[in-house]
Amino acid sequence: KRQGRGSREAMLLQLAKIWGVYVPRFYRPEYRPDGGIGSIAPTVEGLPKRVTKRFVQQLPPPLTTPIVPYLQTVHDRAAIEIQRGCTQGCRFCQAGMIYRPRLERDPEEVVDAARELLRTTGYDELSLVSLSTTDHSRIVPIVEGLRAEFGDGITISLPSMRVDSFSVRIAEAVATRGKHSITFAPEAGTERLRWTINKNVTDADLYEAVENAFAQGWTNVKMYFMVGQPTETHEDIEGIVTLARRVREIGREHHGGRARVRVSTSNFIPKAHTPFQWAAQARPDVLRQRHLYLRDALKKCGVQFTWEDPEHSLLEAVLSRGDRRLGKAIHRAWQAGARFDAWHEHYDWPRWQRAFEESGLDPEWYAYREPGLQDRFPWSHINIGVTESYLRGEWLKTLRGEQTPDCHKQPCNVCGVQNQNADDCLNRFDLRLAEHGKPPVDRSGLIKPIELFSLG
Repeated sequence: KRQGRGSREAMLLQLAKIWGVYVPRFYRPEYRPDGGIGSIAPTVEGLPKRVTKRFVQQLPPPLTTPIVPYLQTVHDRAAIEIQRGCTQGCRFCQAGMIYRPRLERDPEEVVDAARELLRTTGYDELSLVSLSTTDHSRIVPIVEGLRAEFGDGITISLPSMRVDSFSVRIAEAVATRGKHSITFAPEAGTERLRWTINKNVTDADLYEAVENAFAQGWTNVKMYFMVGQPTETHEDIEGIVTLARRVREIGREHHGGRARVRVSTSNFIPKAHTPFQWAAQARPDVLRQRHLYLRDALKKCGVQFTWEDPEHSLLEAVLSRGDRRLGKAIHRAWQAGARFDAWHEHYDWPRWQRAFEESGLDPEWYAYREPGLQDRFPWSHINIGVTESYLRGEWLKTLRGEQTPDCHKQPCNVCGVQNQNADDCLNRFDLRLAEHGKPPVDRSGLIKPIELFSLG
């Protein structure tokens, strides 16, 4: 409660001293002559130079009494988060970096929560939510427990699945009310580019998963790809057509003309705290040329195709890579009438262009500039656990076309999160230490992040 002049400032200062709380007003950026970030430093003595996020060591109890809307919504179903975080390490994915360490919910907790959630909401559809649902190490007991509890009385949806036959078998186990559409996300048209972005999926993996899906009764397959990724060539775009054509052939072998294949492409947008924060976005004319090629080539294959507008993605890239100077432009766009711009019918790029011009900012500088390896970012003073040196190493691996294994099934990749006392990470870090002939981490008395380990 406000109790006099200056109390708001005092309250913010007290909050800024709490571990994990970032108050931007107490951090001042200095800009280089070329517009880049020179430094970001606290303006108040005693505040940390870098703000470290808090790390959840155990998932909180699932929400079982959500507000139920009076009208139908896009996600008109109950949802339970069964897992948080992902260690597949896709280099374009921000969520996979900032939500580490990976945490799982026990099958018994999922079933108990589902029972209460469905009772309080009246829904008859349940979504098992995570960044990659079928990566949960106990997804089979979860599905079996839900089936034992509810039988065919509910529909279970899996919003995110790995591209493999195991995921198809899980989808088969939960499909009770018809098999209409199943979705896969290869992300890139060739294995070369998939290795580059660290999406460890082969063409054979996709074909086997699709074969099983069609054989089990699905008639519609949707595939997601991303256009404009670092090192992408026309051969990679042609690869999307090759994959789609073969998937269409597999579908026709099982279902004839009833088989439907749909390809949807998004545009690559460089994001903070990812290895691809050093990449530039492709220009709209390049993206449009690639989309038009896909539209014409896929039409000849009998494959439906949808894509994202390149100008819309340009604004996303500017906002994704921008700094606090963008606040003025956003305010000007709002004053000019910008509302609900995520909807295409409301999006007006010229209005945003005017806002940038009136604010003295160049949107192309934010979207198309490729920062130097040692450049500071507007978010460099925020510590998400994954270190900038690890992200830099992953970017260099991108340029060399090298992969990094999923640490959930391998020893620790030493991304930095092991420094935050995460139990699963420490266990895998011990495996990595053993490879170097070093003793395991001493857990006794651990009360703050580990700072001293080096594999040298």
